[in-house]
Amino acid sequence: MNTITNQLCLRSMNKKLLDQLRAKEISFKDRMELGERFENQIGQSQLKESMRDQWDDTVESNDPQDMSPLFYKLFYRITKEREQKRTKSRRIFIGGMIAAAASILTFALLTIFSTVSEEVIVARVHSPVGVRTKFYLPDGTMGWLNGGSSIKYKKNKTTRNVDLSGCAFFDVAHNEKQPFQVKTTNLLVEVVGTEFSVTAYPEDTETDVILKKGKVNVYAGSEENKSVLKPNQQLTYKRSEKCVLIKKVDAAEQMKWIDGILSFENMNMRDVIKVLERYYNVNVVVKDTELFEYSFYGTIENETIDVVLKYMQMAIPMRWETQEQKPDAEGKLLRKTIELYMQ
Repeated sequence: MNTITNQLCLRSMNKKLLDQLRAKEISFKDRMELGERFENQIGQSQLKESMRDQWDDTVESNDPQDMSPLFYKLFYRITKEREQKRTKSRRIFIGGMIAAAASILTFALLTIFSTVSEEVIVARVHSPVGVRTKFYLPDGTMGWLNGGSSIKYKKNKTTRNVDLSGCAFFDVAHNEKQPFQVKTTNLLVEVVGTEFSVTAYPEDTETDVILKKGKVNVYAGSEENKSVLKPNQQLTYKRSEKCVLIKKVDAAEQMKWIDGILSFENMNMRDVIKVLERYYNVNVVVKDTELFEYSFYGTIENETIDVVLKYMQMAIPMRWETQEQKPDAEGKLLRKTIELYMQ
């Protein structure tokens, strides 16, 4: 059987299984067979094509349909059923789509653990430094992870829980019966359905919550320390002082990093450096401490680190040197180092 004939045969088989699943007439054996399709990247691609074929046959539309949300919902549904029939949990890896820059897509690793429990499904998503990662959660929530960030998702009968390290944007699927909670080391953010971002890198001295749409409750340590945010408000929790500050911001402007746009609103140099290191996967070393007295204001879209530094040089009396990348003991190149000096 040649390759083309084999692919057509597989698409036909997938369509049959999906039709049986939709009609609730699929057997246990066929459910297990469908689940096996998810365990390798080729099978996943073929399933997406079959799902797209079904969509095109059902809906009259000229617009291309992104099947990722439906694909992941199906994945969790099938995987959960398969795992409930087994005596121990197993680990499954699937490829997820990453937006490394605007209009540029690459692959990341979305690690999913499905447990035997009927109450909890756990998903882990990690975004490497220098990469932005788009993700979908089983409840229909969509989001983005900024570079050097990770989330762990748990869902039970009463709540949907996310543990966050780093920076993430969430467009939460509405469900009044199951509030959506984001936990960081210092804060708990609770919503029903809304759009917001949380920045909580372990090495930072502050944790930020910015609300774009809807309403969120933010708890700092206890239920008594509750703050309610409205759209275009930012809550900042200062970890050393253990205090909360709320101010008005342009939420859309603050979340432009999702589209590959860096927005600096009178940002101090220490924070500018953190943004550059995470966004471009570089080390920035300030050789002249006087530079910490400066701030930077500007919006930069999909530019290289050298172009960003040139823009900064127009506003700040500075120069920079780029150190040659050197391999480590295993032969892997270390992160590029950029040294900043007063001009």
